[in-house]
Amino acid sequence: GNTAPLLKTMLAESSMSDITFKKENTFCFDSESFRYLVALENRIPFTLNEKREYELSWSTSAKEATRLIDYIRTNHTSSPICSGFQSMKQAQFEISSMIRPILETIRNTLRNIILCKMNQSNISIELYPKHVLNPAAKCFSCHPPTINLSQFWIALDVPHQFKNKCHTCSCAADRHAPIDYVLEYKSIGRSPTYHLNEMNEMLHRIYFASAELSLFLIHGACSTNDDLFILGFKQMIMNEKNICAEQQSNKMNIQLVTELEKAQYEYEQRIRDVASDHRTKTLANIYEQMRQIRNYPQINEQMIAIEQGQRAIMKQNEIVV
Repeated sequence: GNTAPLLKTMLAESSMSDITFKKENTFCFDSESFRYLVALENRIPFTLNEKREYELSWSTSAKEATRLIDYIRTNHTSSPICSGFQSMKQAQFEISSMIRPILETIRNTLRNIILCKMNQSNISIELYPKHVLNPAAKCFSCHPPTINLSQFWIALDVPHQFKNKCHTCSCAADRHAPIDYVLEYKSIGRSPTYHLNEMNEMLHRIYFASAELSLFLIHGACSTNDDLFILGFKQMIMNEKNICAEQQSNKMNIQLVTELEKAQYEYEQRIRDVASDHRTKTLANIYEQMRQIRNYPQINEQMIAIEQGQRAIMKQNEIVV
């Protein structure tokens, strides 16, 4: 149809000129059948003739899907995608979802470092992420409840139901940020997983890896002009300062503010170091940094909660035909 000349022109002008355009590797899917499913979900009535047309559309698309699968099985061996736009996109999405787990791990590790320095090395605060079952957001205007653990005041996550607007509060939409999970906290009567020197060394490695991931988002994936880690640091520092202003016994949180400001400074230094290193960072390097970051249990557990929530939401939105 009219699409063929456009596709040929796009292929000729792109870097994918080695892809041939012929009937054997071209597959047509009719969008009418998918619109029909959406219409059914919204209880839109159809005449008998309209239903027959949609059934024909669905049959055509189903045959094309079968032909596509047969073509892949016959002409291609399975291999992982290791470069290109799709992998760049995948890396972008995964890094974006890692930002909060990384920052929360930094904050909680700093809590445990402070406890160690206060000669309370037999106590540790641990994170317990729980996935959310519906699209949720955190409101920056609503006042969150706080708990006191090992002399730290901690603001709890209160997920708001959010879809285009908040259905929990009347605050403006731009005062909300989406969250994929909520954090619960426990004070455990045992030493942290890492000793003091190990915790400091872990943070140094996380700062460096985060700097590389951030620069990839800005310059590699070109998905943002802002350093999302810096924005996260600033939000955490503001959160802790608000707690200090509200609570009288706030000595530990005051120390946490100081340590977070130091952490932000060190992260910014790592950004400068990485930016001044003009050696080319391959996509494989980025994936290796992501893998190393996920090796830390606190980060990995939060990532698992994110993935569980995503699967739960996808299952809720499945359309049963």
